[in-house]
Amino acid sequence: MFFRVAAPSQDSYGCRPATTAFGKCNNSWADMSAEEDEAEEDATKRRLQYPISMSAELRQPLREIDSDASAQYQKDLAIDPEWSAIYNTMVAYSQQLGETYLAQELPVPQIDSFQEYGNISKFFQNGFTNNPPVDAKYRPWALDPANDPNFTDSNRWADDKLFANARVAGLNSGNVYRIGSRGLPLSTVNGFLNKDGFDWDAAIQDLSGFTYRQAVLRKRLFAQYHPKLRGIAIDEKAQNPSFAGQSFSHAPFVMFVLPRREKLFRVVAVQLGYNKSSLVYSPTTSSFFWWTYAKAIANAANTLHAQMVLHLHDAHFTGARFALATQRELPPSHAVRKLMDYHFRGMHQVNTLSFASLIHPEGSFAMVSLVGHSGNMELVAKAYEDWHYRKLNPQHEAAYRGVQFLPYYPYYHDAVRMFRVLRQYADGFVRLHFCCDEQVRKDDLLQRWVQAAATVFHRGTKGVPDKLCTIGELVDYLTHQIWLYTG
Repeated sequence: MFFRVAAPSQDSYGCRPATTAFGKCNNSWADMSAEEDEAEEDATKRRLQYPISMSAELRQPLREIDSDASAQYQKDLAIDPEWSAIYNTMVAYSQQLGETYLAQELPVPQIDSFQEYGNISKFFQNGFTNNPPVDAKYRPWALDPANDPNFTDSNRWADDKLFANARVAGLNSGNVYRIGSRGLPLSTVNGFLNKDGFDWDAAIQDLSGFTYRQAVLRKRLFAQYHPKLRGIAIDEKAQNPSFAGQSFSHAPFVMFVLPRREKLFRVVAVQLGYNKSSLVYSPTTSSFFWWTYAKAIANAANTLHAQMVLHLHDAHFTGARFALATQRELPPSHAVRKLMDYHFRGMHQVNTLSFASLIHPEGSFAMVSLVGHSGNMELVAKAYEDWHYRKLNPQHEAAYRGVQFLPYYPYYHDAVRMFRVLRQYADGFVRLHFCCDEQVRKDDLLQRWVQAAATVFHRGTKGVPDKLCTIGELVDYLTHQIWLYTG
């Protein structure tokens, strides 16, 4: 319930308490007329129907983004029109189901059990059956992808173009680096590249017309790089017990080159290991069997990195730290707590359930991982050492890897658009409850929360802010966390 309160002309922070929501100052415009004030309140209500429904005004940017993305990919994705059509279908389908879910006005599930997971899953499955995607041709693919010909056709999976596409639009698209001054230093690559057993310069030139040096200088040489997998000991309960206790030597390095006037890079070679005697496989010098084998190792390592680093650590464990600080320091009545409770609902429950069934030494992760349980945990520990707060901004993270200007990078382009929408969402919320920078600075509960979160992350070493001084800083802080939970 929104209501107005009588208030003096100026509050203790020096801001005019204008139209209010939940009795709080909601903007910093000091000289608004009564009519403008009323209009602003109405606009704010439309912009943010707190706490769980998304208003039409907030949905509109999403529609524009979907439209932009579809048009852009139809233009750029001459790579494979079939995949482009599938992408566009799934965008429309996801939007359709999301709007259907919001229209139900159901209570938000707390996800305390696997049964609640099942209920949510059943809702979306039923929604799919009752409201099929716009392009019904791809309905079976979306409903049961494991049995769709696009997945069961082994020749399609063996295609080098699909292998390259998975680095920028697949399960783990956050592990591609540009080789050069920004991204993966050339000196690092030269330190482990096997140049005696494979002619990298000739392979790059055959694919692109560039020499090795020219490709680096023109920012057209890229790599799938797994430094965290180097030296990880293989658990005795890993897939192949005969390798127990040995160092994981198959950590792959995959080199790609982006030819002139092309949008998707091509695979140069896969080196299995990070020393100058490691074996190198390529599409031109290796048999079909060994080339497929090398790509399978690269895919398996990519999946391991996606699950243990990007998903388990960067999402679940990192999110749990922020969620714990929020629940300890912000009372349930605080506006920010109400917002964040919605976004990290189920965080602790999911982590607790996953420990028993997935992450446990006898769990499924240990059984299917290349390195077993102890190797998984070692990888997570390395992920924490390498983690920084700036990784929560997709633009900063891509710039760190030097890939923000790739012409075709669906994962990144979608992430930037979504991050922008989430920032609009956070900005609307903050300005609804905070009238000025001074109010942010003098909110003791808010500042204690921020300090607690920074302490959990070893204050000062991970880049997590330990104080917020302006509305803009609060908006950024909330955007980073909402991106972590929801994006």
